[in-house]
Amino acid sequence: KAQADRAIAQTKDEDFFKSLDPEANSIAIIIKHIAGNMRSRWSDFLTSDGEKSTRNRDAEFELESEDSRENILAIWEDGWSKVFLALSALLPVDLGRTITIRREPHTVLEAINRQLTHYAGHIGQIVLLAKHFAGSNWKTLSIPRGQSKNFDVSKDGNEYKRPQRTQWGHHQRYDAQMNAMESIQTTGHKVSSRITIPRWLAIVLGLLAWLVGFPLGHGALPWALASITTRFGWMGGHPALWNLVGFIPVAVGTVLFIWTFLTELRQVNRLPKKVPLALTPPFLVMRGPYRFTRNPMYIAEFALWLGWTILYGSGAVLIGFVALWGLMVFVAVPREERTLGALFSETYLHYKGEVPRWLGTTRRLRHEFINH
Repeated sequence: KAQADRAIAQTKDEDFFKSLDPEANSIAIIIKHIAGNMRSRWSDFLTSDGEKSTRNRDAEFELESEDSRENILAIWEDGWSKVFLALSALLPVDLGRTITIRREPHTVLEAINRQLTHYAGHIGQIVLLAKHFAGSNWKTLSIPRGQSKNFDVSKDGNEYKRPQRTQWGHHQRYDAQMNAMESIQTTGHKVSSRITIPRWLAIVLGLLAWLVGFPLGHGALPWALASITTRFGWMGGHPALWNLVGFIPVAVGTVLFIWTFLTELRQVNRLPKKVPLALTPPFLVMRGPYRFTRNPMYIAEFALWLGWTILYGSGAVLIGFVALWGLMVFVAVPREERTLGALFSETYLHYKGEVPRWLGTTRRLRHEFINH
C-alpha cells in the first residue's frame, strides 16, 4: 500500500484517469477494482463467502460520473481499512480454519496469500503507469539506479540508518516497545492479568453470568422493584393498554441478548488454555451484533429496563433504568474503551472507526449512502 500511495501521489489528475490503450486499465480503474475486491473479500472474512452477492465486479472497470479522484481514493482507503481490520483480528488458531471464495474452500492462510498476491500484481501495474506518466519527474520508490553502494534505503524511501544496539545488546526498537508497555501499565491498563484461570472454569463462569446473572439482574430485579412499589396504569392486577407497549422493547432486548450470547458462545474455541481473570476479554469480538454496535449487551440491557419501566409503570424501575444508563454511559463504557485501546491498539482503533458506540450507521453504510 505504501508503495502504491507514493506512486499515486506523483500522478497528475489527468494521468490518474488515463489508460495506455483501449484495452488497458487506468490507475483509477485499477484502484476501483482493488477496493471492490477488498470490500468483498475482507468483510465478514471468517463467516461468509469472499465473493459477496452485493459485489458488482463489472462496474469496477467502468468510470461513473461521481468517480472523482477524491472519491476513488476514499474507497481505496476504505478497502485497506477492511484488510487491516480483518487481519489484526486473527489469532494463530484461525489460520487453519476453512473459508470459501467463490464457494472454493481455502484455509485462512491460503486466502490471505491469494489476496496479497492479487494486490501485489495490481500495485505493480499502478507503479508502472505512474512512472510512465511522470517521466523524468519520477521519484524512485527504492534505490536510484546506479547508486546501490552509496546508501541504504528504508521502506519509506528515506536514508536508512542501521539501529544502534544498547549496552544490553537490544535494538532501540525494543526499548521503545518497553516504554510503550510501561506507559500502558502506568495508566492502569495492564496487558494481561496476573491471575489466570483454566479455560473450562472461564467457560463455566461465563455461562453462569450469561444464563443466571443476566436474567436475575435484568429480569427478576425489575420485577422485584415493581412488586414493592406503586404500579401506574395497573388496575385489578392487570396492566393498562399503554403498559403493554413495554413488551416491544423487552422483546427487542431479549432478541439482542440471545444474538449476542450465541455470538460470544461461538468464540469459546478462541480462548487460551489460561484465561486472564479480568473484565476485558483476551480478544475482540467483531461479528454478529458487534458489526453494528460496539455495545450490543448494554443496548439489550437498556431495552429491557425501558420495557419493564413501561410494562410495570413503576417509578422504582425507572430510577433503576436511569441509574443503569448513567453507570454505563459515564463509567463502564469509557473505562472499557480505554482498556481495549491499550490492549488491542490499532485493531481496536480500526474497529472503533468502523462501528458506532451505540446505534447509527457503520462507516461502510455511511459510505454507501453518500455515494449512492
